Amino acid sequence: MEQEERAYAKINLHLEVLNKRNDGFHNIFSLMAQVDLFDILKLKSVDIDSSGASEIFVDIEVTGGDFGGFAAEIDVTDNLITKAVSNFCEEAGISGSFVFLLEKNIPAGAGLGGGSSDAAAALRILNRRFALPPENLLRAASMTGADVPFLMNGGYAICEGTGDIIEKLDGGLAHTVVLANNGIHVDTGQAYLLLGRNADSVKSDANATKDIIREFIRTGRLNKAGNFLINDFEPVVFERHPVLKNIKHKMLDAGADFAFMSGSGSTIAGLFTDRERALSARENLRNEAVYITLTGFSGNN
Repeated sequence: MEQEERAYAKINLHLEVLNKRNDGFHNIFSLMAQVDLFDILKLKSVDIDSSGASEIFVDIEVTGGDFGGFAAEIDVTDNLITKAVSNFCEEAGISGSFVFLLEKNIPAGAGLGGGSSDAAAALRILNRRFALPPENLLRAASMTGADVPFLMNGGYAICEGTGDIIEKLDGGLAHTVVLANNGIHVDTGQAYLLLGRNADSVKSDANATKDIIREFIRTGRLNKAGNFLINDFEPVVFERHPVLKNIKHKMLDAGADFAFMSGSGSTIAGLFTDRERALSARENLRNEAVYITLTGFSGNN
């Protein structure tokens, strides 16, 4: 009865952290894009408990992948798949046992949404079987993690609130994407603390930037958009990890049209119009990264 889903990675082409909310989360303004790097998640078995008990059991069998060894070391209770299943079951009013198979190809703790994408894939699999109303499914996704609502459908989107307010964008980018990760793990919670946001919103010209972002994705041309796209985490993370700033500059020196850190790090992404330059950049950066790959955008309309 195996049901399979690809769990695609994401990159943040733009990321502003605006303020800290009363619930402890942060409001963001981000442009997210799905790239063609993915884990594979399968639902091996499910046993729904009809006795009225509320216990939920999740088991995750790691079947391989580039980062399968790392994923196998994560306690199942700490895996976002488990959290997603629990939130889905709460919304659906069900309980039982769920066994998943996971092929792990997205590096963890890298700003690529690997764990969140696995969680989104689990929600999609369960929703095909149990069919939650859209608002309940969104609530389950939002409770699981900030990136999960976007990763439920992928593509390109402007994401606001805690990531749960999503404006899907039409268009697409034809750039070759180089992803370089040197193994530094950036704790997301610590990165937010370093930003020091409080209840007061950071000044943001979001409306003007939205128009530029929409045109950028619609036409696929960076042009002046590159002057507006930022990541608020870069200054604080680069100060602690100067090697990441160095990788970004080397990406630009290699001919990237645009280079940036994704999420709270530590992956540096470069967008290349010229694929040959992207291939050259990958070779030049091999000594700087423990993981480097070429990919592209997978959410083009």
